[in-house]
Amino acid sequence: MKRRRVQPLQWFRHGVQTAVAAYVLVIVIANTVGETWASNLHTICPLGGVVNLYTYLSGGGYVAKLHSAVFVMLLALIIGLVLTGKSFCGWICPLGAVQEGLGGIGRRLWPRAYNRVPRWLERVLHYLKWAVLAWVLVQTARTSLLVFQDWDPYYNLFRIWTDEIAISGYAVTGVTLLLSLFIPRPFSRFACPLGAFNGLFNSFAFIGITRDATTCTECGRCTRVCPVNIDLCATKTVWSVECMRCLKCIDACPINSRAPDTLRLHTWVGRFSRRRSSAAGASTTRRRRSVSTWVFAAMAIAAFVVPILVTNLSGDFQITGGKGGGGGGGGGRGESQESIDSATIAENESEHEQSASGSTIRGSTTLGDIQAAGTDVAAFMEEFGIPADTPLTTRLRDLTEIYGFEISEARAFLQ
Repeated sequence: MKRRRVQPLQWFRHGVQTAVAAYVLVIVIANTVGETWASNLHTICPLGGVVNLYTYLSGGGYVAKLHSAVFVMLLALIIGLVLTGKSFCGWICPLGAVQEGLGGIGRRLWPRAYNRVPRWLERVLHYLKWAVLAWVLVQTARTSLLVFQDWDPYYNLFRIWTDEIAISGYAVTGVTLLLSLFIPRPFSRFACPLGAFNGLFNSFAFIGITRDATTCTECGRCTRVCPVNIDLCATKTVWSVECMRCLKCIDACPINSRAPDTLRLHTWVGRFSRRRSSAAGASTTRRRRSVSTWVFAAMAIAAFVVPILVTNLSGDFQITGGKGGGGGGGGGRGESQESIDSATIAENESEHEQSASGSTIRGSTTLGDIQAAGTDVAAFMEEFGIPADTPLTTRLRDLTEIYGFEISEARAFLQ
């Protein structure tokens, strides 16, 4: 069968996803080498804002490793969800882009083995992400720690070259990447807690997807290209929490070229207008109520990017710092780093370059290693809220999970 040509809108969507993934990678690399302007991955993921809500509203401040920037990310996410539904998953998410890219490879290499999960099993697996979301919310609220970090393939994939990843992280990431070759977006559809949260907005988003049954020939092309296997021929309005608003279905519809409203984007305004006209017995010009797919794309991107850009320009988006111990502190490290005198930095620059105490710090480094390098380990432990009776054989990887700091922060302090 002749392969359908990829539509310009889909090329644009892939370009946006790639750009976001590249941006995240640059941030992570900069954070790893100790650049103070670069945030940790948790700060630039909207899930951080979701899981931090209970701790913050209950007066506990911020979950370890998080600070005020996560709520800017959450605000941007909510604006996008209200306007365009679950478009973050289809247009922005870096892990979704990686899974989709691997899916394209698997579909070409093993077409007969791709997307063959039985529908009954899919329906069962769809409930898994809700269980994961509930577990993450409850455990994060209970412990004020990012309990999902060790299993999060997004976090672990973009830090895979470090030795700061737990064994469970390697396992989940490996399984996710492998399954992506045979199943469309396996983690996003079956296990992502943020995907579950985002899907709640599809039923009342300002822009939705509808199908006109009077002009639809039910050829099934829209259903075949849907990456989450929604049967669009069986519905008039796509309410499904699985729909990630990638718009592949609209691009694939062969009838849209003759009857543009067959599979289309609509707004609340258009929906209410049709109801009033129908009640009055008047005909409506529905074509004028459709929303261009390019307009939708612009809204989906702008809704997420503009709030972040505005807060950056105003200086309110602080992505640096973030030592968080126990009860959920947010930004102690940022303040201490800002207080370092620039002259002192220049004066000790050569010493920093020669010192192994900072440059060789890794997740497997122990407190004893730090002490052996000539560093005042007591001062180091006090800085990061580590109890003085902690054994010197304890690795930094374990301490970061308990006391909420990053290896890059430890490296910067020791330098």
